[in-house]
Amino acid sequence: MGKRLYKQLLTSLLAVPFLTTVPLAVSANSTPTNSPAWTKDLIIYELRMKTFTPQGTFNAAKAKLVDLKDLGITAIWLNPISSYTSDYDVTYSVKEPDQVSSAFGTVSDFEAFVTEAHAQGIKVILDIVPHGVTFDSSLVANHPDWFKKDAQGNIIGTWDMADFDWTNQGFIDWWVNMCKTWVKVHGVDGFRGDLEPEISGYSVFDRIRTELNNEGYPIVMISEFKNTRNHVYDFAQVDVGSTHVTQGSKDFLYENDIVDVVKNGISLTNGGAEKWYTYALSTHDSYAYGARLSRLRMGYELLFSPFIPIFMAGEEFNNPIDLSPSNYVLYFNTIDWSQKTGANLIFYNDVKKMIAVRKANPTLFTTFPDDHRQSNIVKVNNSGSYQTTPAYARYNNSGTAAVIVGNNGESGNWTSNSGSWTVEHGELSQREDTQFGHNNVITGRTWNNMTIDLDIRNAGDPDQSDQNWAGVQFRKTNAADGYDQSGYSVLWRSSGSLILYKGSAGGGTVLVEATPNPGVSPRQFRHLKIVASDSNIKVYVEGNATPVMDYNDSTFSNGYVGLVTGGMHAHFDNISITGATNFSDDFTGANKNVVLNIPLQDMNMDRYPTYKVTDLMTDEVTTDVAESSLHNYTVSVAGNDMRALKIEGLGTRATNLAAGAVATTSTSIQSYGFFTNQLNDGNTDSGWSSVGYSDANHTEWAEVNWGPTNKYFNTVYLTPRKDLAGGGFPVDFVIEVWNGTTWLPLVTQTNWTSPGYNQQVFTFGTQWATKIRVRATKLSYMGANDPVYRFQLNEIAVAYK
Repeated sequence: MGKRLYKQLLTSLLAVPFLTTVPLAVSANSTPTNSPAWTKDLIIYELRMKTFTPQGTFNAAKAKLVDLKDLGITAIWLNPISSYTSDYDVTYSVKEPDQVSSAFGTVSDFEAFVTEAHAQGIKVILDIVPHGVTFDSSLVANHPDWFKKDAQGNIIGTWDMADFDWTNQGFIDWWVNMCKTWVKVHGVDGFRGDLEPEISGYSVFDRIRTELNNEGYPIVMISEFKNTRNHVYDFAQVDVGSTHVTQGSKDFLYENDIVDVVKNGISLTNGGAEKWYTYALSTHDSYAYGARLSRLRMGYELLFSPFIPIFMAGEEFNNPIDLSPSNYVLYFNTIDWSQKTGANLIFYNDVKKMIAVRKANPTLFTTFPDDHRQSNIVKVNNSGSYQTTPAYARYNNSGTAAVIVGNNGESGNWTSNSGSWTVEHGELSQREDTQFGHNNVITGRTWNNMTIDLDIRNAGDPDQSDQNWAGVQFRKTNAADGYDQSGYSVLWRSSGSLILYKGSAGGGTVLVEATPNPGVSPRQFRHLKIVASDSNIKVYVEGNATPVMDYNDSTFSNGYVGLVTGGMHAHFDNISITGATNFSDDFTGANKNVVLNIPLQDMNMDRYPTYKVTDLMTDEVTTDVAESSLHNYTVSVAGNDMRALKIEGLGTRATNLAAGAVATTSTSIQSYGFFTNQLNDGNTDSGWSSVGYSDANHTEWAEVNWGPTNKYFNTVYLTPRKDLAGGGFPVDFVIEVWNGTTWLPLVTQTNWTSPGYNQQVFTFGTQWATKIRVRATKLSYMGANDPVYRFQLNEIAVAYK
């Protein structure tokens, strides 16, 4: 599509008549069966040849490949490099799809680039454009029958391009051979299909994939849009996120618990039943980079989660964004390698470390089951002074796990008057975007003369009304006053224009409006500076020395300062006020202590003699950690950051004597999913229940017998119900051992506190016997839905540690 029509494509693609929307019905796994073995190791780095280096050539990019290897990149998604029409600055406006654009170099230069990428262990996935070519293409002149026509026989097209006719077999044969040539001759390792599969469907690329695989060239296929895969596409460019969002996964893993997304297939193609799904932090369609120096986003969401990671070139060091309002996506942004310094370089090195950790622990991070819902991820209960970012763990069923815990940051200095104000990834967000006038206020402080600095961005739809805005309100009379009630507001519209607004009891008024030069749009963070000195107000943008507004108003007073939005999901950051008193907030906040209850049994990691904990980012090691400590393990996490802790069981895991033993009970309801044989079947998600009583003081027992051979043991594990916190766990009970003649008490407990969902571990002196039992003498009340007293357990385990 042409440069001037890029925005049209993004905003109206699905309304174009020739597109056939591919349904996202839930079905059985339809991931390709011939995906290359290296698919699981993909860390995909998207780049545009023209903007990747100052020279914009294959040869210049080839020299940077060693740096990508050093970072840990394993695949490049290369935006189109075919010959394109020079009138446009968009390589998706393909002219000759089978030819390399001379703007980037020769065919030999491209092949040398691919060869060097392979030498560095990097695959090359080529972006191709199946919907058409520009009208000056030789294909239009030489093969007019390959294109769609109107009733008069004229070739028709979209986005200044002639549309291919995907019912023409001659064209299909040519296209198949062209794609095979890119692989077999030029060396690429797969394709990303622009707009696919809504252009050609599935059959053509199925043929390409099958023929190449049969000839010894297995490839990866990426679609632009989510689809049912049909054994053709390995994944889409953005799988995690809303349907048909191509700009990246955005805030999806902030809005949804990552474990729920995986286990329940939330918004995933085919309900999460496929093998591979991507998480895209940014793409060429994105309005801004996703991480913006957030280790939380880069680690917790991208590199340690069970997805194929994708990000746009420059994401790894927070490359500056310099885009115009008309060309406002990362495709047009130039990579400025000189900015990989200072805080950006520190972040880059942390990203490099995260990738190295991912690669060094393949059984934790790059193991993909055929059904993604069976991924090796579990929730980790976290509490303490910070608990809003759900912790999770990745595990390998062999005594090792990685616990990932994050901290979004905090804001303790603001009072919300209306709207939905939260801290997301170290930025203050107001999400409600249907109403005007949502505002907050800095708590308990007023200013008269002041300088306000802050960063603002539109985090929602960049094509929403140009009249929507976000800004700062100052000198307002009452803390709860809206922008139209008192004080002044500087409001930044989606269009890029600025308004100085004055509120009053009788209704506000616009004092002055300006369009900054150069024109800017708050789709990326833009800097705003306001200097209020007595009657004069000056407004500056983007660090410019000349104000875009200079206004005098003699009717002023001191007052409160706050933020305000109008119909916009907006983010704010790096706010500072200099005046009689100073104020600043970067929404990082203090380090937070997070108390983790690591679910060792759910990961088959309980019953080790001791454990080792390694901080995967700092390599700090703690040894001789007791199992009980991991159920109450405290870590400190910085704001907008994350911790990755590797847990390893040391020594030999104690054998569960109860496994395979004979279980008997005093009574059993043997229905509603509760059965005696589930007490020791190794499945902690189901269990046993006694019959119910109208009062608590009844005796019920559960026994496991591994006889006739005596075995040593010194630990009993009791797992409560997982669907009802503490449900049925006894209040008074005794754990007893059979000595051949009678039952002897090992552990006696009275008024036992409800364990919630936590496994209870009881240790005692070493015993030599064939069976134990748990005898309850005071039962638990089950609640209003089951108003009786019962004894219930999901699992009994017995071991020697």
